[in-house]
Amino acid sequence: MKQKQIKRAFLPALLALLCLLCACMGEKKEAPAIKTQHSIQGKELGKAESLILEESDFAYSVHYPVIEMPEPDGLIAEQAQQFVQLFEEQTRDYKAKKEENRAAMNADYRIYAVQPQQNNALQPRYASIIFTVNTVIPLQDINAEQVFTLLLDLESGKALQVDDVFSGDWKTVVSEKLQEYFKSNRLYDGLWDTPNFREKLSASSGNFTRFSVANDAINFYFDKGELFDKDTGDTAVLTLDALKSVLKIDLHEVPAPTVTKQSVPNKPKGKGGVIALSYDDGPSDQATPRILDLLEENNAKASFFVLGTRLPGREDIVRRAISLGCEIANHSYDHKILTRVSDKDLRFEVDKTNELIQEITGRECLLFRVPGGSYKNIEKKINMPIILWSIDTNDWRVKAAGSKPANDPERIKAVNKVVDSVLNNVRDGDIVLMHDLYSVTADASEKMIPELIKMGYRLVTVEELFEIKGKSLEKAGVYTSAR
Repeated sequence: MKQKQIKRAFLPALLALLCLLCACMGEKKEAPAIKTQHSIQGKELGKAESLILEESDFAYSVHYPVIEMPEPDGLIAEQAQQFVQLFEEQTRDYKAKKEENRAAMNADYRIYAVQPQQNNALQPRYASIIFTVNTVIPLQDINAEQVFTLLLDLESGKALQVDDVFSGDWKTVVSEKLQEYFKSNRLYDGLWDTPNFREKLSASSGNFTRFSVANDAINFYFDKGELFDKDTGDTAVLTLDALKSVLKIDLHEVPAPTVTKQSVPNKPKGKGGVIALSYDDGPSDQATPRILDLLEENNAKASFFVLGTRLPGREDIVRRAISLGCEIANHSYDHKILTRVSDKDLRFEVDKTNELIQEITGRECLLFRVPGGSYKNIEKKINMPIILWSIDTNDWRVKAAGSKPANDPERIKAVNKVVDSVLNNVRDGDIVLMHDLYSVTADASEKMIPELIKMGYRLVTVEELFEIKGKSLEKAGVYTSAR
C-alpha cells in the first residue's frame, strides 16, 4: 500500500518533468540576428553606408561611414570590404543545415572628428574610426568580438599608422602607462597578474596598434579575452598629457579665447555671462545623443551627472560627451536617497560610480550631486564637492508629454514650460537642472541652447563655471551656483 502511494505521489512530478523536456526539445532556437541599421543615432561625421547580404547558410551586415572625401572614403570602403572577404573565407564551405545554425557577422562603427581648425571649429583635421566586428559561426563554435581602428589625416587623405602618431621610445612609455592604468583601477583587482596581461602590455612589436584619438585622450582597445579572462573587451583611456613626451602630432583642440573674471563680470549689466547646464539620471539612448548633437552644433558644453546603473552599454555616449569637452559627474549608483541609507551603502553609491566613470573616461570624477537634493549631515561622508542648482526646470513633471507627437499642443506646452523656466529666470553664474532621460528635455534643449547663446550666455561645465568665477570647489562643500 505504501509503495503504491509513493508511486502515485511521484507520477505527477515525472509527468511534469517529461512535459518540460518535450517543451525544451521543441523550442526553436533563433538564428543570429543581422543588424540592418547603423546603431548610433546621434550626429556624426559623414553618413552611414551598409553592405548587407542574407543567405540560408550565412548573413552579414557591415556599416561604415562616408565622409565625402575621395581618398579617405576609399580607405574606409576598403576596410569594410575586408571584413566581408574575411567572413566569406570563414564560411566558404559552411552548411548551416538548420536556420538556427546560420553564420552571421555584424560590423558597426563609431567615428570621432578631432582637432578642429580655426574656421569656427567646423572642419576636423583627423577622423578616428572604431569598428566592432561580431562573428558567430555556430557549427564551428566561433563567437568572437574584435575591434579594428582607422585613423585618417583628412588633409592628406592618408591613413596614419602608430609610427606616424608616436615617436621615440613610445612603446615603452605606452606600456608603462597602460599597466599603470589597469593596475590602479580597482575594477581590475586580481585580474592583471597573468601571462596574457604581461605579454600584451609589453613593449613588444605589434602591440598597441588599435587606438583612437580624441581632443584630449587616446583610447587603446583590447579584444575579449586578450588581457583578462572576461566576456567583454577592454578600453584604456590615456590622456594626451600622459603621452605628450612621445606624441608626434598635435591632437589638442584649438583653444577658445580665455575668459577671465574681468571679461565676464560677476554681475553683468543686462543679459549675458556664463552658466552651466546640467543633466541628471542619464545617460539615455535617445535623449542624451540628441542633447550632445545640440551642444556640438552650438559649440557649447554641459555637465552630465550620471547614474552608475545606466553606464554599462552606454560607454560610447559617455566618451562622446568627453570628446566634446563636457563633464561627467557622479549622481550615485542607483539613485538612492543617501540620507536614508547606511554608511556602507552610501560609500558603495559614491565609490562604485566613481570607479565606473574613471574606467570609461580615464579621468577621476570630481563632482557629486545627491539624489533628490538631500544632503543633510552626510556632506563629509560623501567627501566630494556637492553640486545642487539655482534653476530647477521641473522637466520630470512634464515628461509624459514626450509620448505625444512633436506637433501636439500638450507636448509643445510642456516644452515651452521647461524653456521659459530657464530663459525667464537665468542669471550669470547659474546652474540649471534638467534630466537627459526625456524627449521633452531634448526638445526644450533644442530651443533653449541657441536662445541662451543669443542672450549672450556662454555655456560651460560646472567645473569651468567655478574656475571662471574664481571660486574654489571644496570637498564636502555644497554649491547651488557660482554667483
